[in-house]
Amino acid sequence: MCGMQNNAPANTDVFVFGSLEKDTDIPAPLQFGGEGVALFGYNPKDGFYYGDIGALGGHLGGESNNVAYYRGLEALSNGEVRPINLFEGNIGPEIPFILGGSGGVGIFTTCGEKGIYFHFSGGFLGEHASVGFGFSS
Repeated sequence: MCGMQNNAPANTDVFVFGSLEKDTDIPAPLQFGGEGVALFGYNPKDGFYYGDIGALGGHLGGESNNVAYYRGLEALSNGEVRPINLFEGNIGPEIPFILGGSGGVGIFTTCGEKGIYFHFSGGFLGEHASVGFGFSS
């Protein structure tokens, strides 16, 4: 799925994304669910690209304050489909029945590529949506 690993000097990708997440919505500290991500980015070697990520996993903690892990597939505009691991942490106010916002940071790994991303979720986006940006090499 990952093909031959490229040993060329690392490119630095810059990307933006939007995501939707759905979990089990049960009142428990451990939630399981899925996440869909649409992304758009640029790297100096290949130029502009876009892609989608579909992943399953879960988070431990509350709706705003939690740690999460998802594993899935990333499909890119160049036709490449590859496995991806997403690890993230989120922090924000835990106020029931109020659309508060939260922010977070995450890291990902896929086929020899690693990156970091930052996101904002909740608030005007809704409880299970987020937007953000990131970098990878």
